[in-house]
Amino acid sequence: MSKSTLIPFLSILILISCSGKKKKTTRGKSESFQSPSQTNFESNQNKIVFRSNRDGNYEIYIMNSDGSNQTRLTNHIKGDFPHGFSSDGSKIIFNSARDGNDEIYVMDIDGRNQTRLTINNVSDFNPQFSLHNLNIIYTVHINGKNKIFIMNSDGSNQRKLTVNDNWDGNPQFSPNGLQIVFVSKRDGNDEIYLMDLDGNNQKRLTNNYASDFIPQFSPDGSQIVFVSRRDGNDEIYLMDLDGNNQKRLTNNYASDFIPQFSPDGSQIMFVSDRDSNYEIYIMNLDGKVQRNLTKNMKWDGLPQFSPDGSKIVYVSSMDGVGDIYIMDIDGNQKVNLTKFDGDDDRPQFSPTILTHPDIISSLN
Repeated sequence: MSKSTLIPFLSILILISCSGKKKKTTRGKSESFQSPSQTNFESNQNKIVFRSNRDGNYEIYIMNSDGSNQTRLTNHIKGDFPHGFSSDGSKIIFNSARDGNDEIYVMDIDGRNQTRLTINNVSDFNPQFSLHNLNIIYTVHINGKNKIFIMNSDGSNQRKLTVNDNWDGNPQFSPNGLQIVFVSKRDGNDEIYLMDLDGNNQKRLTNNYASDFIPQFSPDGSQIVFVSRRDGNDEIYLMDLDGNNQKRLTNNYASDFIPQFSPDGSQIMFVSDRDSNYEIYIMNLDGKVQRNLTKNMKWDGLPQFSPDGSKIVYVSSMDGVGDIYIMDIDGNQKVNLTKFDGDDDRPQFSPTILTHPDIISSLN
């Protein structure tokens, strides 16, 4: 498997390996599986979807952004893996092996209408909704290699976008939903490419002998932040949409990876082990004023900005295994949101505005 596949999940693997060594002290009783009619959400709060094994195996849960009303949405002997919300906040897209292999599913944010979108004998994973929920991009593992596919949001019209004989993965929609950035090994090593929504005009953006991977668009779509090993270790770089003006933003002997823009595009958050363990950092767009937000001797990772950019949700092992925390963008006001037995990870905020009143009414 390509290194560019492994790196985004490195932090998850570290967390899982730690969780097997120490059981968390019981601090609260997990809420049992609730039917949608029992669920009570505040409609004026952003939601956080996450994964937890508090009830024996990994299932998908949802809660208000203050940690209240933690509710289990899936209930199956096979694990379920959330990949985020639709752009209007009405759906959650996820992976599940409940039907024998990894397939892509969607459900309402109250857990209703769980629907399988892909039906085949290969693994389908890493799905993402486009703007206005018109399409879903995802990765398919075929004959030992990953390929990028796209389908309509209802699962129809599934089609392959990358047709070469090499590895392609890590796709992400541009903010306007018209382009896709991805990683490919078609020219010998992991490089970053750009293509149109229909797979046409595939263009290589990076060109060196080291790996370039984990690309992410800026909120306005004019720049791409990514990780490169061109200078010997994992460092964070920035480039224009056309691949010009590639600039190194971090410079140390540690690994800096999983970069993401703040919602206003003025800052970049990332994970680094420069202080001997994995911590969450933030820096200005030009790479200046790099600062550690978490500052502890435990593992911190999997961060995500709130839609308004004022908060960061993340996972920390401060209490022995994985808990979901929230903090201000300056690192202050850290609060543990999940205080139950088991590991909690993969937290992701819903969009700011939920535009489906029928869904909202079912949650109140």
